[in-house]
Amino acid sequence: MHQTFQASIERAKKTLEDAEYVLLGGGAGLSAAAGITHIAGKDLQPSGIWSMI
Repeated sequence: MHQTFQASIERAKKTLEDAEYVLLGGGAGLSAAAGITHIAGKDLQPSGIWSMI
């Protein structure tokens, strides 16, 4: 199984390297699950880690 996983990683790496563009998206709950605060504070302004982007 390790070789299969490694081959998958290598294919993914090549796909990303060859791509002209890469689009990443996240949905509701993804950042909260990772411990990142919500995007907006009480005044609806970016807060926490999002203010650094």
